[in-house]
Amino acid sequence: MSTQPHEHIVKSYDEEQRHLIGEIVRMGLTAVAQLEAALDVVDRRDDSAARRVVANDESIDAAERRISHDVMLLALRGPMARDLREILAGLRIPADIERIGDYAANVAKRSIALNASPPMPHISGLRALGLLAAAQVHARRCAPTRTTTGRSPCRSATTTRSWTASTRPCSASC
Repeated sequence: MSTQPHEHIVKSYDEEQRHLIGEIVRMGLTAVAQLEAALDVVDRRDDSAARRVVANDESIDAAERRISHDVMLLALRGPMARDLREILAGLRIPADIERIGDYAANVAKRSIALNASPPMPHISGLRALGLLAAAQVHARRCAPTRTTTGRSPCRSATTTRSWTASTRPCSASC
């Protein structure tokens, strides 16, 4: 990929891309919070909190539908090859994040069933695996992307060069 900023003649396209990136980041933060809450529910054996985690999954599902709709509207603008790849990423990433939310809801549902039996020692590894997954999502959220100002998207909502450029781990604390 080019290291030069990728700006469009029609500035509204860039603005719509920035908006969608922000929505995807917010969706990812929500999914990670759900995952962490589900892991906490397993540890605390709290049925009412588990039901809240399951109920909150709908907000992630709604965000995925909304983002997919907005990305499709962007696709109707006749993107070129590079933009089309970014649009496809804009469809796939929210679907993956939505699955994280589904898994968090499934963990919370299973915790309700597990609470009916005595505590099981082999469940302790679940928290470590879940926190590792949450850390990976957080690292991708903070991944440095090239912006017109050179700042990370974690620090400001500046113009990003590419949706797909954010694949390297974050070196800054976000």
